[in-house]
Amino acid sequence: MIGWAVRGLPAAGSIIAGWFVARDVPNFEFGLGDTTQSFFLSPSKPTAGGLIWGIGPAFLLPTATDDSLGTE
Repeated sequence: MIGWAVRGLPAAGSIIAGWFVARDVPNFEFGLGDTTQSFFLSPSKPTAGGLIWGIGPAFLLPTATDDSLGTE
């Protein structure tokens, strides 16, 4: 997670990219899976109960190095 501010609101973003091993396919596959990029805006202060929440989009990028390692 990387944080910054957008017009005074706290914002955060993250990139998740994983290396995978697929043993249940006809051929053994090892490589990069799909990548998830997300961005969130959040209120300046936590709720009374201490909860910090955020709202924003998440994008699934088809970066898999093999069809068996990504989404179809």
